[in-house]
Amino acid sequence: MSLPYQPADCQLGKCLAYITLMSKSVKTASGKTKSAPEPEVTVYAPETPRLALLRMAAVGGLLTGIACFLFFLIVAWVGEINPLTPIRYLDAGLVILGCVFTFWYVKNARAFGRFQFWEGLFMGFVLTLVSALITGSLTFGYLQWFAPEVLTEYVSWSVEMAIKMHDQTLEHFSEAGYQDQLRSLRMITASDIFQDILIKKLITSIIIVPILAAMMRRTVLQFRP
Repeated sequence: MSLPYQPADCQLGKCLAYITLMSKSVKTASGKTKSAPEPEVTVYAPETPRLALLRMAAVGGLLTGIACFLFFLIVAWVGEINPLTPIRYLDAGLVILGCVFTFWYVKNARAFGRFQFWEGLFMGFVLTLVSALITGSLTFGYLQWFAPEVLTEYVSWSVEMAIKMHDQTLEHFSEAGYQDQLRSLRMITASDIFQDILIKKLITSIIIVPILAAMMRRTVLQFRP
């Protein structure tokens, strides 16, 4: 039976004890030699099922999504910068923390911190998707029903920035393309913000999740007596 990885000293001690025990013999009353019984093997807790991984990733995504929305509300409450400007992309740090904490929780819930790369990918993408849906939905409701002026200010800011970058834009696009860009900026809605949050977080997860999964992974050596 395979045993999970243990430190070298512990493995050596168990190996010697196993060999010594199996090499000993016990004489019965009739004078015959009887082999010693096999040693008891500790049975470790089974690995977390896929459904449990999905549940933990979904819970982590829920908490991460709420944390990202709270970051959005704090920036809006401060009032110095519109929360829809590129400052909102700083919440990627919260997504990273959510993934790291969830991976750490799974590792510590198992014997010897077993954690495989595919599990990190699965949990990371589920967590990111759920957090993006939560953050996007809460932001949509906030802009649609509670503070539409935040979206109006963002549209004005975006159009102003596009006008300032008129010359640079014409280096890559025609005048007609520039005017189409201005029209699209003036027509931004809360639904567009929701789609932008969802797409940007999923694209970011493609880069971040594999790196985190590889960093949190621990190779487990198997000892077979």
